[in-house]
Amino acid sequence: MMTLETATLLQLSIIIPVHNAEQYIERCVDSFIGTFNAFSELILIDDGSTDDTKQRCRAIIERYPDWRIRYVYQANGGVSSARNHGLALAEGQWVYFVDADDFLVNSAQLFEPVVGQSVDWVLFRTKIERAGGTDAAFGLTEDGDY
Repeated sequence: MMTLETATLLQLSIIIPVHNAEQYIERCVDSFIGTFNAFSELILIDDGSTDDTKQRCRAIIERYPDWRIRYVYQANGGVSSARNHGLALAEGQWVYFVDADDFLVNSAQLFEPVVGQSVDWVLFRTKIERAGGTDAAFGLTEDGDY
């Protein structure tokens, strides 16, 4: 089976709308950086942040000079506007949307089964965690993560 490390056809554009996400964005980006050596780009669309989000995004770009990470600022238009802006910029064959306060766990295990496969859509199980424990898991059955 082809792996993420060896896949040359995996052209993944990861689009992350960010709005006042200074405390979350690094964890989110790091959850991809630690696993994905094959994705083509990560696009950070700043939707009118008024905190230090821009500086955090710039620091991420400097910390990972070998990665194709783009930061784009736009006036506040909402998450859908930011995602659409990211789609207009995306160059990958695949697109993955993630919110700035989310992160992936076992991300290689999530994507490896679809590398080299003819699929149009991938859905993952989502777990919502809050201080004090897991509140809910939804998206798929407990038997599968994707």
